[in-house]
Amino acid sequence: MKKRLKVAHVSFKLTPGGAEKMAVDYCHFLNPEYFDSHLIITHKEGLLKNDVLNYNLNYHFIEDDFKLPSLIKLFHNFDIIHGHTVNENPLIYLAANMANTPIILETVHITYQGSNNYDMVTHSICVSQSVKDLQTIPNKCSVIYNGIDLQYFSSPHKNNDFSKIVLAEIRRADKVMDYKLDKILPQLLKKYNNIEAWIIGEDGPSTDKIKYLGYQDNIPRLLSQVDILVNLSSSEALSTVVIEAMAMGVVPIASNVGGMTEIIDHQKDGLIVDTKNYDLIIENINYLIGLFNNNSPLINKFREKALHKVKTRFDKNNNIKKLESLYSNLYHQPKRENRLKSILKEAKIEVIYGLELFCLQAYKESIKLLNESLLKYHEQNQQFLINHFLGKNFLMLQNYPKAIEYLTKADRIIPDNYKTKFLLGESYYKNQEYLQAIIKFEELINLKPENILAYLSLVNIYIEQKNYSAAQTCLRKLTLNHSQYQPGFKYLSYINSLIKTQV
Repeated sequence: MKKRLKVAHVSFKLTPGGAEKMAVDYCHFLNPEYFDSHLIITHKEGLLKNDVLNYNLNYHFIEDDFKLPSLIKLFHNFDIIHGHTVNENPLIYLAANMANTPIILETVHITYQGSNNYDMVTHSICVSQSVKDLQTIPNKCSVIYNGIDLQYFSSPHKNNDFSKIVLAEIRRADKVMDYKLDKILPQLLKKYNNIEAWIIGEDGPSTDKIKYLGYQDNIPRLLSQVDILVNLSSSEALSTVVIEAMAMGVVPIASNVGGMTEIIDHQKDGLIVDTKNYDLIIENINYLIGLFNNNSPLINKFREKALHKVKTRFDKNNNIKKLESLYSNLYHQPKRENRLKSILKEAKIEVIYGLELFCLQAYKESIKLLNESLLKYHEQNQQFLINHFLGKNFLMLQNYPKAIEYLTKADRIIPDNYKTKFLLGESYYKNQEYLQAIIKFEELINLKPENILAYLSLVNIYIEQKNYSAAQTCLRKLTLNHSQYQPGFKYLSYINSLIKTQV
């Protein structure tokens, strides 16, 4: 009989963002026959609290001021820890390693190059291919799209009376937009007077042409009345809002960033625009409004293709099955020895508090506590761990000589820890000791050839030194050994153009 795996989905907050919503939804939708799902949160209040209660989820609230000891104790009972955060906070993954959790996963919800948690997780789940393409250890990554519940978001029969055309924008406080709908509305009104703008998620003074609707918990009801969704964000790993709109028959226009092109095929099921070009934005929105005013058959074609894509690519049930399969495969595959996990398991309580202070960005307080521990604990693993994190603290404080001092000590204690070597190389680089930085990054490549960040760091040094031929050689090695890392080829093309300019 197959073991029922106990899974913890960990989120710091219950705010209605994509990461937090996925944690709640995964907990609810995983097959209870095979998975015993629990939600672990560090802030009990938030707009998703009603979902937690309505779904009757098993949830644990960590209310202690110092959360790391409580997380370690709780994590001992789980087979899989799955972290859902958007700021790379390593607290979850430190705790899971200290608890010797068999499988540790993170979901990467934002577009950045590489993850600081690679050395502490078994596997990273990327919410789009564009996010995966940026990861520097791609063999530890999979793409599982954020899915939506098609029972909740189902396309209604849209009315083709376009005497009034509703454009909507859905906002979050932490979402940066290149252009906001209410700012470009006056330009649109110069050409069309039968349009109305709805700003969902933000309060403001409403008029007959613009409605500020504040936070809404019934998005499908609102989307059923919307014709065009405007989403001109400056960064987007994958926009669940756009997927929900497409499922409801709303035609989207969105910025050409991140995973947007995996959601929208330009002029097939929506429009993609370069948000650096204001005139082009206005031109494309006017084009869509014109299609509605003329009752163009293209509108229904957009809707049909959009709904087909949502059903085939973004159905939550299908994506949950992919997640379940990944969980099972990872759990039952042979486990590799992880020395870092062994070291973290042995951490003393004062060291644990020092590490949590680091996670909370209380670097000076962390240094004080770790320095006291350095004098108290003399075992090799403790000395390594303390020196390593003292170095990380000083690196974050931009005290590079001190970072070099402590990271060098850690590197001497355990010479084959690639994260220490990387941080030491970064510290030398920041301190403009380029030769020493090159030595450390080359040591790292020899130790761990799959570490793409080491290649990129070397390239940055060579570019700073205007040694473009060395940068070119390094990037050729990178693209030869890591052909799946697409940004490497773009970087190489850029270097080649610099060399041609020199010639």
